[in-house]
Amino acid sequence: MEWFARVTHVSGAVLAGGHSSRFGSDKFMFAIDGVSMGVRSVLTLREVCTTAVWLQGGTNEHAEAANAPLRSGNREGTGPLGALADAFEVAEDGVLVVLPCDVPQVEADDLRRLIHALTSDSQVAVACSSHPDGSVDHHWLVSAWRTEVADVVQLAYERGVRSIHEVVRLLDVQLVLCEATSLRNFNEQTS
Repeated sequence: MEWFARVTHVSGAVLAGGHSSRFGSDKFMFAIDGVSMGVRSVLTLREVCTTAVWLQGGTNEHAEAANAPLRSGNREGTGPLGALADAFEVAEDGVLVVLPCDVPQVEADDLRRLIHALTSDSQVAVACSSHPDGSVDHHWLVSAWRTEVADVVQLAYERGVRSIHEVVRLLDVQLVLCEATSLRNFNEQTS
């Protein structure tokens, strides 16, 4: 925790790219209780971040709805790992928290727990949920990363790795148990 006590910069990126093909419509703009899923993600990140919060990928309409800057990079359109690698190019030193736009029920306290799980020994903290049978789901895109690992992520991407769970094998990972309901991924419209 000594390392964390020195952290003053926590940046946040909402992963807003993708074509919403499984969802059937623009999932960023899909409203739950009158607030779009993407805007919910931005608002949650703003509760925990000390510096910038932006959309990594997405559209100008998304950025306007969320009142957040839109960032894209050279890896745009290549999936979540490409978005993460691009987000590291925007993040300030410290911690980068990433949150996909289709996990709108994550609470700020969940993200705070991810940030606090980072220590001098752990480089990434990943949300996970458990099932009654004891199995565990890892939610790789709901995570906090020490920005010093940017080179590892970007080099892995350049070498052809395309999944976040493969990259975390190269890092010291801390799993953070969260309620399954907060980590629900809305890949299909429910209303």
